[in-house]
Amino acid sequence: MPSHPPRHTIARQWQLLKLLPDRHPGMSSTQLRAALAKLGHATSKRTVERDLVELASLFTLRCNNKGTPYGWYWQPGLSLDEAQQLQPDTLTPSPAIELQAWVDDGLARQLQRQPLADN
Repeated sequence: MPSHPPRHTIARQWQLLKLLPDRHPGMSSTQLRAALAKLGHATSKRTVERDLVELASLFTLRCNNKGTPYGWYWQPGLSLDEAQQLQPDTLTPSPAIELQAWVDDGLARQLQRQPLADN
């Protein structure tokens, strides 16, 4: 059984994503563990390493593994806000999709061909 409820893990991992720099050489798991501890997420270096591997499978994180300690950072040119937009389950539907859900297909096609407004 985990030592912390899942919500603590999620909060810690979210904070970890916010701590990651956006460029090489990145931050080591030791540096990230210390930064998390200052924010109230006391955990082990190994847990931070596991979190980073898991998060790298979901987000565009990079690992500078050319030397030790490894440095973790966001893909160059990509911020946390931009990365969130890459995750389809975090996006809200556009108004066009919502509108189409409320009207039948024929009316939706007609509205696409002849919009009610120019914008």
